[in-house]
Amino acid sequence: MSATAQHLLGQVADGRFPLRKLLGVSQNSAVFLTTIEPQTSGDPASDAAIKLIPEDPATSDLRLEHWRAAAALSHPGFLRIHHFGRCTIDDSPCLYIVTERADEDLGQLLPRRALTPDETNGMLAAVLPTLDFLHESGFVHAGVKPSNIHATGDNVKLSADRIVPAGESALTWPLAAPFAAPESVLFPASDMWSLGVSICETLSKILPQQRPSGRFVIPELPAPYAEIVRSALVEDVTLRITLDQVRSLLDPAFVRKGNNASAASESAASYADPAPVDSPYIRPPEAPNSPEALIASVEPASATPPSARSRATQRQPHPEIDPLSVPLSPVSPNASRSVAQPSRAPIPVTSLPQVNATIGSARRVISPNPQPRSNRLFLVSATAAAVLAMIFVPRLILRSSKSYAPNSTNSSASSPATENSSAAASTNPSASSNSANSANSPAASSPATDAVSSSANSNSRTNKNNPSAKSASATPPASSRNTSPYAPAAVAPSAALVTHAPSDVNPTAPTIQRRVLPVVSEKARSTIRGNVRINVRVQLNPDGTVSTAQLANPAPSQFFAELALKAARQWQFAVPSSSPSEPLPSSTIIRFDFTQTSTAAYLP
Repeated sequence: MSATAQHLLGQVADGRFPLRKLLGVSQNSAVFLTTIEPQTSGDPASDAAIKLIPEDPATSDLRLEHWRAAAALSHPGFLRIHHFGRCTIDDSPCLYIVTERADEDLGQLLPRRALTPDETNGMLAAVLPTLDFLHESGFVHAGVKPSNIHATGDNVKLSADRIVPAGESALTWPLAAPFAAPESVLFPASDMWSLGVSICETLSKILPQQRPSGRFVIPELPAPYAEIVRSALVEDVTLRITLDQVRSLLDPAFVRKGNNASAASESAASYADPAPVDSPYIRPPEAPNSPEALIASVEPASATPPSARSRATQRQPHPEIDPLSVPLSPVSPNASRSVAQPSRAPIPVTSLPQVNATIGSARRVISPNPQPRSNRLFLVSATAAAVLAMIFVPRLILRSSKSYAPNSTNSSASSPATENSSAAASTNPSASSNSANSANSPAASSPATDAVSSSANSNSRTNKNNPSAKSASATPPASSRNTSPYAPAAVAPSAALVTHAPSDVNPTAPTIQRRVLPVVSEKARSTIRGNVRINVRVQLNPDGTVSTAQLANPAPSQFFAELALKAARQWQFAVPSSSPSEPLPSSTIIRFDFTQTSTAAYLP
């Protein structure tokens, strides 16, 4: 379906869900942006995501039953299911499911950067309770991986289209390696395997590698995530780490569900019943390394087995004897000590099963006055940190002050700035606009409108003669805070910084009469590493307005490409009236450069 998904745009699924925009494709499915009509008249239509899957007669009815069961689950940790059913797209029968639309998934963020341990902890704080609810309800997610972990605003949610009852065959609902567990039947432990692989990729952007011996090689991870990943990638499901154990490692205050009276009684009953002899953890008495065999090798054989003697001793009570009636022994205590006692071969303590071997080693004596080495190391580290701070902090402050110098036109994140060159010498710019929600970003952004003069040089001279015509630069953010949607807490975005390059970058380019700059929130800018460049080719009308806008080449970021396209459609160019021999070109390219501190828009 991935090869033919693009041409499906514009069609309608089930007669009510238009395929407006392609959001993502896979080998067997495609996800489009669609619209859900309001249930009551007067309410606006809402955006949603629709997933199309080619219908397979062998599993279609079963998949619809799974979607019906998943839609009945009520938990805020899942993307809400609105509709599902059958439809015909391009003369091909398909299954469709309409769910709540997410701003971004973890699989889209990882190619740019990995999550920090705090962000990973915040993400798992939402994922783990959701999986716990799913497992307690008798279901398995069967698709835990970064692309199925979504961010909707400041909330983290799991996709709901792969939920199946526990006990289903893994071959019926396959999952890509290495996220797929080795067992052939899906159980809650299968989700723990997929969760371990997802945590490894989230923190390091590297998937675990399996050696020929079967063991996995994982990159260096911070504690306790290294232990969680190693314990999750265990082929024996009985030894694999559980969900409660993961939550206990991440949150010491978490109380496991087994710490109640019923669980305690079940645990006592399990200890009261003897384990079967064929258990791999219990050695039968006839085994060569069992305790009975070790004792028999060092003591002389007797006619009666030790177990029989012990049982006979327990059955025969000892007679009551008066201590005063016992005669004294004629042998002195010293003589009894001089008699040589028969030597017995010692039993190696370490060979006994389930015995702590440290009882046979020498005791560790803790010195009452330990060396103050740790204190000296701390003082040296603190002094070095203070010296480095004194050296580099002034430089960072100086560099930050230079980067926020008022040498460019900036606008706030809530309203665009409009500069009119005809009144630049006498009036100040005015700002008015409504902020619009971004299509793919968790933060809101709005375009900034900047109407400049027909000549770049005259605009520059006007600004030099009248400083009041220059717009004040946006103030830098008050503090540098982590606003990732996967972090435990979210912070509202502050004013975004925007600017534009001089209009005389390309002297042969058409004259810009109206320039629109996209304003990016601080939250979205924090994800930029370096410079994000978007080239937009616009088709011009005879009056200088933009008729169409499309990407001139593949964009490195879909989110910033949408902002650039939306801003480019509002540009306007001056129609040359003095030289009819040089008409307005039919098309041109607008270049947008996004950085963490500014946005530039110009004609290359």
